[in-house]
Amino acid sequence: SNILILSFFASEASVGIYSAAEKIVKAIQGTFNPLTQAFYPFISRITQTSHAQSLKVIEYTLLLISILAGGVATGIYIFSNQITMLAFGSGFELTSNVMRLISPVIFFGVINFVIGIIFMTNYGMKIQFSYSVVTVGILNFVLCSVLSYSLHEIGAGISFLTAEILLLTLMLVFVVKHKEKWKVNEYVN
Repeated sequence: SNILILSFFASEASVGIYSAAEKIVKAIQGTFNPLTQAFYPFISRITQTSHAQSLKVIEYTLLLISILAGGVATGIYIFSNQITMLAFGSGFELTSNVMRLISPVIFFGVINFVIGIIFMTNYGMKIQFSYSVVTVGILNFVLCSVLSYSLHEIGAGISFLTAEILLLTLMLVFVVKHKEKWKVNEYVN
């Protein structure tokens, strides 16, 4: 939605700059999908038999995915100029600035998938997960509208990154608030 919102408030050039950066970041983030999606049925099976084992696997997965995604996001940040030149050629130099700004989305997006889809849905927090996504979607719409008007493609990028951080924050609030759904009793299981 950020590209559409930006198109109402900024020039076609700004939309093109932002769109190019977002497409690269989302494409790279998408490379994690097979890995994270493969864990979902596995975790679902384990959760039915042993919450303690399931939590250990989720914790290990989250650690591994965080390290990988953090490394990739850092690489995108460092090599954004080269990636932009390779992907789009000359004339898209400003895209590397936006790509640098939104590169942490790779890290936060992958963590959000593990916590939201793999963890929350397997531990009876589907409603809280859906609430988090809808709430952040609405906040992103408002924030992107305001920031795109004043900061154009940079504003859309700030909104995109802020939305991922807010989603993680809101989901963690629900995870902590509903720890009775997942906290393992040391004498059971």
